[in-house]
Amino acid sequence: MSNFQTLKPDTRKQIMIDGEPVVEIDFNSLHTSICYSSLCVDIPSEFGDKFDPYTIELKGYSDFTNRKLGKLCMMALLNTTSRRSALGVINAEIQEDRDLVVDKGGKSNFGFELKDFDKIIKVSEALDLTYERNVAIEEYFFKDNSKWLQNKESEIAEYVVSYFSQRNEPCLCIHDSFIVKERLADTLEKAMIDGDLS
Repeated sequence: MSNFQTLKPDTRKQIMIDGEPVVEIDFNSLHTSICYSSLCVDIPSEFGDKFDPYTIELKGYSDFTNRKLGKLCMMALLNTTSRRSALGVINAEIQEDRDLVVDKGGKSNFGFELKDFDKIIKVSEALDLTYERNVAIEEYFFKDNSKWLQNKESEIAEYVVSYFSQRNEPCLCIHDSFIVKERLADTLEKAMIDGDLS
């Protein structure tokens, strides 16, 4: 099966490897996690194991929309060179989303409703909230880390796929997730952690 990377997540669950059911495990907030682990910074203890670097609380929006905005802000913090350019990227993405919803009748990628576009979306506040939540990795902000992060992501993927290949077990890689036989789920999680730390 060579087209597994284009399959929708629900369809990928139906993949079988050697007649066995599979599991797909993805990295949570991969690029942000790379930054935390490269600085040997522990996840902020007040958040425990459930820390989500994208969770912000911008009043007037759903948890879903806040998380989507937080993710967009984090990508801008990590992949632009200034606050001004970060705000420009975020505003451009929101404008593109507005055009999709208002002009084309499509569904918002951010969970916005039509009425949300009638008010000013507080992009600057969303950026500040994301920054404050992840201040432990601020040395990566506004440094355009895109090439370094993509390279690190590919090194992790290479490590995980090689780990399984050396054990004669198939491992399918899809961006920041991996598919293996269901019975190897714990092994996959360990390999992903080891790859992130290597």
